[in-house]
Amino acid sequence: MPALEGSLGAERAQALAERLHQGQQDAAGQPVIAHVGRVAARVPETARVVAWLHEVLESTPVSEEALLAEGLSFGELRALRLLVRSGHLQNDIGYMAHVRHIARAVGSGAALARTVKRADLAERITNPRIRSNGWSPPYLLGLMTLVGAGARSVKTSPSPLTSLSPARRHGVGRYPLPLVALQPAEDRGDSAREESQRSDRAVTAPDATASSRAR
Repeated sequence: MPALEGSLGAERAQALAERLHQGQQDAAGQPVIAHVGRVAARVPETARVVAWLHEVLESTPVSEEALLAEGLSFGELRALRLLVRSGHLQNDIGYMAHVRHIARAVGSGAALARTVKRADLAERITNPRIRSNGWSPPYLLGLMTLVGAGARSVKTSPSPLTSLSPARRHGVGRYPLPLVALQPAEDRGDSAREESQRSDRAVTAPDATASSRAR
């Protein structure tokens, strides 16, 4: 008998992910489930089911029907669909098109998908996945795009990759903000939200020195 919609829960989602990803390794030879678990640890409880299952439609043979039968909600299923990167194009342009698709998504599951994708990208900045051909996705640029989507619509630019050097868009080298500062306040709790608001005020405050120079 199928489970009730939305009854899957984080613990059962974890067990399901561990079973589906058993023995799977990424291009670097690391267990896929290790990355999945780190992503799940980064998200709030409400997003944990999707976080545990965010790789299953792309890298396992499980069907959407089977996931629904386990108790996955339709909103969670749509989030998983949004997270699937079709075609596996190994280039920056294709990867960023996928990220912007998630950033612009509306309706059921869209916010869940963004929350999990932000955690996924933040985790990949710390533990980058480098393909056999040497290519690694622009994780930092993707994270910045999704963080911007949390407060405003994402604008398309003719060449979004030219504004950052290859090292910085991939998250390599020094970056002036810690990763937590790139995480939207709604995902970080009240204290972080207040900190974010203080930072916003500091950023938007006029520069008195610059003003005096201008005069």
